[in-house]
Amino acid sequence: MHEQTRQSTADRKLGDEWQDWEGGVEEQGFDERSGLFVGLAAVGMALGLMGIAALWYLILPRLTQLDPRLPMVVGRIFVGVFGLIVLYFGLIVGSAVTGRNFLPPPLKSWTLMRFLVPVALSIGGRLRLSKDRVGSSVIRFNNALTQAASKPTEHRVLILLPRCLRKPVREQLLLLGEKHHCEVATVGGGTAARKVIERVRPTGIVAIACERDLVSGIRDVAPRIPVIGIANKRPEGPCKNTEVAVGEVEEAVREFQGEDQGQGSGVRD
Repeated sequence: MHEQTRQSTADRKLGDEWQDWEGGVEEQGFDERSGLFVGLAAVGMALGLMGIAALWYLILPRLTQLDPRLPMVVGRIFVGVFGLIVLYFGLIVGSAVTGRNFLPPPLKSWTLMRFLVPVALSIGGRLRLSKDRVGSSVIRFNNALTQAASKPTEHRVLILLPRCLRKPVREQLLLLGEKHHCEVATVGGGTAARKVIERVRPTGIVAIACERDLVSGIRDVAPRIPVIGIANKRPEGPCKNTEVAVGEVEEAVREFQGEDQGQGSGVRD
């Protein structure tokens, strides 16, 4: 078994995120529903409420000493702030579920999501849930938010590909980019992706990568540029000969560009 593992890992260069990979190929990619992330985020918010209540309880005697009215005032402030956060989260979930953007213009979904995603990943880890499984749920939720908030226009779409993608799939995606007048770039990590984004200045991004890289990239980019993430499939394990459904990528591009979803695809999966 150890010999098979050494052989599996010897012919690829693994990123830091995959140092816990033991050479198996059973986890070829996840297709988790967004409800997992919503549940974990809700648990995190409930724990936050408990923390606020505990803090209020601890400072209650000191507040009473300062002014008998302070406990009520501070308590109302705590409840009000957390109530607004819960409402904010409710609007985000409602937008993702219904496909309609309920957030007023000044608010962006990823302002809160940047805090909730690491909380959900942390709680998922304590529950022994795979980081990739939770990440898949985050990506599904993000894609729903992006589709709800993005108005179909002539977006300048950038398609980001991982270096580990199989050559035939890469060639099909290059043809897809030409067909839809999209920039297609192969990047080896977050730094390279940021450089391409700065050069192209897209108004929408379709990113293909493993769940871990996608979650990291979406957290970095989504507050500024809408991103639709598509997790690759890993029949030989991570970082080697990965695959993706070309039709799914084309559907994401059409979503940004506001094209008729019923049109036939000129690229085979």
